[in-house]
Amino acid sequence: MTYNYFLIGQIIIGSLLGVSISWKVILVLLLIFLNYLIWVLFICGCCINLLLFIDCRVVLICVWLEGLQRFDSNWWIWITQFQLEKDEEKNWIHI
Repeated sequence: MTYNYFLIGQIIIGSLLGVSISWKVILVLLLIFLNYLIWVLFICGCCINLLLFIDCRVVLICVWLEGLQRFDSNWWIWITQFQLEKDEEKNWIHI
């Protein structure tokens, strides 16, 4: 319904600007085409963003799994060492 009002508004604006009838028709058709083009680009952009998001998630999971393979069973020791170093820094700052 609002789309019809948009077209009527474009014809009225065209007539106020003194555009001939043939140019009004071309202008309206051009605006319709641009409207559909914008929607097509919007939908394609959403699909591309979704695919990139899924691809990024897969890459992050692969990197995380690779990191687990590198640390093997030493990951807990690495985390506890990091925590001890942070605790030592805190104690040193407080002293």
